[in-house]
Amino acid sequence: METDNFRQACILFETLNSRGKELEVKDLLKNYFFRNARNIDSVKEKWMTMTSEFSSIKSADISKFFRYYWNASHEFVRSKTLFRAISYELGDDADEFLKHMFNSYQNYLYLVYPRTNDFIDQKSVECLKTTGGLGATSFYPIILAACAKNASKEDISKILNAIECLIVRNQAIMGYVANKNETEFSKIALETPMMN
Repeated sequence: METDNFRQACILFETLNSRGKELEVKDLLKNYFFRNARNIDSVKEKWMTMTSEFSSIKSADISKFFRYYWNASHEFVRSKTLFRAISYELGDDADEFLKHMFNSYQNYLYLVYPRTNDFIDQKSVECLKTTGGLGATSFYPIILAACAKNASKEDISKILNAIECLIVRNQAIMGYVANKNETEFSKIALETPMMN
C-alpha cells in the first residue's frame, strides 16, 4: 500500500504493526506523536533532538524515560500499558504533552548519567552513583516531579539522600530488590507539592 498523506501513513503503520511483532513503546509513541501533531515540524525537531541525545548515552533508554515521565505526573503504569494510557488520556492532543516531556528529558539523562548541573550538586551525584550501582531507578519519577515543580538544588539533594538511605537499607538489610517500591515512588511523585 502507498499513500502520500502523512497521517494516513501513520495509521497504516499502526494497523500493519498491530498484526505482527509487538513494537517498542518508543515506536508506538513516535507514530502517535507524528499522527496527532498539530505542528509536524515542531514534533519532528523535538523527537530528533531527544533521540539523538539518548543514543549518545549508552545506558539511557527513551522508552524508560517515557514511563518514568508519565509515572511522575499520572497514575502508575507498567511498560506494557504505557502506550494505551498515554493515547487514551491525551486523545489527539500530543503537541502539548511532547513539549512538556521535551522540557524534562535532560533531567532524566542527568539521573542516568550523573553529573553536576542546575539541579544536581556533587552530593546528589554521589547518591545517584550509589543507587545506580545498586540498579535502583524506580525513584526517578519523584525527582522528575520535583524538577518539574522547580525544587531547589538543596531540596533535590535532601530527597536523593533520603532515597539513597532507603534503597541501601532495603537491599543491604532487608534483602529487597532495587525496584520493589516502584508503585509507592510513583504515588509520592504525584503527591510532591509545588515548590516556591
